[in-house]
Amino acid sequence: CLPTRQILDALVELSDRLDVEERNPLLDHGDAQRYGIEWAPSIVPLWLDDEGQPHDSRLRIVGMPTGFEFVALIKAITVAGGSPLTLSPDSQRAAADVREPLTLTVFSTPSCPHCPGAAALAFELAAAGPQITATSVEATSFPDVVRRFHITGVPKTISSAGADILGVHPEGLFVEQVLAGATLSADGTVTG
Repeated sequence: CLPTRQILDALVELSDRLDVEERNPLLDHGDAQRYGIEWAPSIVPLWLDDEGQPHDSRLRIVGMPTGFEFVALIKAITVAGGSPLTLSPDSQRAAADVREPLTLTVFSTPSCPHCPGAAALAFELAAAGPQITATSVEATSFPDVVRRFHITGVPKTISSAGADILGVHPEGLFVEQVLAGATLSADGTVTG
């Protein structure tokens, strides 16, 4: 995981608002379990409240963020840091209406220019919906995971509600597809 640490250390040098704390998932099993970390390297952006207490952003980057994956890392950091979302109000309401935990997993590769867009949508949905967790997985580093999920192309987004989406789609269609099957509030609708 040294190259990943070097990338993160270089980012920290650019802003005094960033910090990196390294954890070993085998030695720090509690943290790995708390944040749902199964693979290394994994990056979990946390944000600090006014008292300096860390909070989970529910965003995950799995694998080394090189190539176009670096764009997804920057998006995760800015979303976790509270940057305004670019999702439409309808998409934000749809994400907020999800009432049971929903996991979005976006598989990508460093050479795919379309993958950061799919990851960005998933990250923004997680920021808008407190029940949503979004993970970007760099597929070439985890061939066993790729086989397990039958990944044949990227970007590939899989939701725990059963969505299986290949490619990048317009926001409204993407939101409708990834939230299909998710438990919504009584008045929740998915529009786009």
